Amino acid sequence: MIARSPSGFTLIEMTVVLMILVIVAAAVVPALHGAARQGDLDGVTARVAASARYARETATGRAVTVDLAVQTDPAAVLLEVEPEDAVPTAFGSSTPTSTMTRPGANGSDSAQQPLAQRYARVLLPQGVTAQLESAAEGTSGQTLAAGEPLRFPPDGRPDGGAIVLRDARGHERRILVIPGTGQVVGTEGG
Repeated sequence: MIARSPSGFTLIEMTVVLMILVIVAAAVVPALHGAARQGDLDGVTARVAASARYARETATGRAVTVDLAVQTDPAAVLLEVEPEDAVPTAFGSSTPTSTMTRPGANGSDSAQQPLAQRYARVLLPQGVTAQLESAAEGTSGQTLAAGEPLRFPPDGRPDGGAIVLRDARGHERRILVIPGTGQVVGTEGG
């Protein structure tokens, strides 16, 4: 009879296979982690762009000025209805118009209606920052000062600008607000 060799793997063969698996996992896991971070940036870009569109629609629909601003702690993009100047009353005192009832486009009190929460505050994922940039020259002939919010006036024609979102790895997304039209356009950056 012929002697058969025992079936199975030797300890050395199993060690080699295990080492190959560890090397492949070490290369794949960081790549997958980076892809998830890229998805975070893409997702927040879509939400911020939707928020900017909502700001324009709200400004024109309610005949109010809506500001889009960046908050740092916690990192978020915020929409706020701009408080108007105080309006003198018949008795000589001043009452802010934000507390007065003013008919909106649909006949309701626009000052009493809060902004939709899902658009009014977009929290940024960890490692993603936002910055506002002004248009080179707005329709009014003025350049927005640094740190100023993007304003969507009641006529729907903002001076324009950009919302720049960056992640920790240096990827960038720009959301442009076109001067004069208020159209919101997203672009990819470096």
